[in-house]
Order: sequence, then structure tokens, then C-alpha cells
Amino acid sequence: GEINENKAVAVAKEFLQNIGYKEATPQVTGLSQEPLGGFDLTYKEAYLEVSKKGGVVTYFRDQREISDRKLDLDEVLKKATQTLAKMGWKLDVTSTQDLGSYIQIEMVPTEQNVRLYPDKIRLNVATDNGQIIGYDANPYYAYHHKRNLQPALTMEQAKAKLKEDFKILESRLAVISKIGTEEAFCYEFRGTAFGEEYLVYINAIDGSEEKISRVINTPTGKLIQ
Repeated sequence: GEINENKAVAVAKEFLQNIGYKEATPQVTGLSQEPLGGFDLTYKEAYLEVSKKGGVVTYFRDQREISDRKLDLDEVLKKATQTLAKMGWKLDVTSTQDLGSYIQIEMVPTEQNVRLYPDKIRLNVATDNGQIIGYDANPYYAYHHKRNLQPALTMEQAKAKLKEDFKILESRLAVISKIGTEEAFCYEFRGTAFGEEYLVYINAIDGSEEKISRVINTPTGKLIQ
């Protein structure tokens, strides 16, 4: 159902309390022009968007000044996961990018042991205190829906589609994005070949090769190409 302005303020206040602003008093400043947006709100240096339908925070950005770094990557991930748990999220980390004053994290839900990559959430987490300063849940609310997650191929049948010189390091089922709103239900294989690391996606229904991505190590984290 649709929410009103007072409910949007209550939703934003609860979100801000969960990330550490105990006495938050957000104010509605207008209507969001984003596809999922309903209300724009601000509190101090923070900006939020709360959807009119469903009444959820879809976007948040805090422009506060970040102090000297005190936390490493593992500490930041731990604090971010604890904060998300307060909000009811249980997500798997799929990538991190260390940008010094903050770490950008992409996370996805897992359903029936299948990673749902289109339904991602992106966070920016400050390295001074582990507080979330950026949150974009638009992809999750745009793409999350009921899916048929029963593969036609077994893992072993999918492995047989791989080249012999590909050494598997990790494997799982996953839904990936294609062009536009199209998706593919796949077996994801992370592995190495010829000294390079790759992600190979084999369609779990018909066994076709959907995508190959190269994984590149950079000073800030792993980059998927």
C-alpha cells in the first residue's frame, strides 16, 4: 500500500536510528523523481528517499565529514553486516572496493542457495567508525520477484561444459542480469586459466555459456571485467 508523509518520516527516522543517529529528526523536503521514490527527506548532512509504495528507504547518502581511518576491511564488513541485520537484511558480500575514507560494498540476497545478483544493494561504509554513509537499494526493489530456481542440469553436467584447462576454485547457482530486464539462471564457476582468474556462467536450464568475466586484482579490490 501507499504511505503518507508522516509514515515516510517514521521510516526515515527508524533507518537513521539503525545506522547510529539515535535522536534523528528527518524532514520531508519534496517528492522524489526517481522511479521508486516517493518522498525526499534530509537530516543534517544526510539525504534519504522513501518509496511511496511500500514505504521503504531506497536511497541514502550522508555527506558528513569523515575522520581519520580507524578500521580495516574486516572490521568495516562486520559493522556493516551488524547494522543491516538490525534492518532485517541477510546478504552475501560479492565485492568490495577500498577507497580510503570509505569502503564500497556490493551485497546480494541468497534464496534456495541461489545468489540473486540483479537484486543487489550497494553500501558505502566509513572507515572512521563503520557507519553506513551510502545505501542504494533501488536494484533490489526494482528487480526482486518470485523466480523458478529449479535447475534442469546438475552441477556435474554444468562442469562438463567448461574447458579442460579451467581450474575451478568456487561454484554455486546464481541469477545474473542480461540486457535490459532479462535474466539468466546459471551455474557460476570462479576459477583460473592461463594465469588469469575468471567467472564463467553456464545456463542451468539449457547448458549454454551465458557469460565469461575476467577478475582483475587492483589496489582497491577485485574488479570484474
